[in-house]
Amino acid sequence: MVGAESPEDEDARLHSLTRVGRKLRNSDRAFVPGPKLTRYLLDPGNKRGKAKLFKRELGMALEHRSDLEAQLVAGASERPIARILADKPPPAKPTYEVWVPIRGVNGATREVLTAWTYEGGRPQLVTAYPARQRDWVL
Repeated sequence: MVGAESPEDEDARLHSLTRVGRKLRNSDRAFVPGPKLTRYLLDPGNKRGKAKLFKRELGMALEHRSDLEAQLVAGASERPIARILADKPPPAKPTYEVWVPIRGVNGATREVLTAWTYEGGRPQLVTAYPARQRDWVL
């Protein structure tokens, strides 16, 4: 295919068009890599993961991964970018912070700080962190 953009070129183009206060480009194609939830965010055995916070603040555990994933992806499509972190040298990619409200299985709603990057032209979740009570922005 002549003139086709490489995934890296497409990601760079999307970054050049992405601004604070606007929504992620191609947010309708946002995704959460499976291991991000099962081996990191909701894995109680992962010392670097966020499982304790998700459990304490939202009552969410591994069995709630589909619900969490759906809410994260929906939030990426609906909420504006709060901050862009582009200060790391290549090959690191810029990341985009988006505050996403997550309704937990315990009935609580918390703002979750999410970080996204572009991978193959699609927003991909990098990490998510439930705000502590003193940091709530709702």
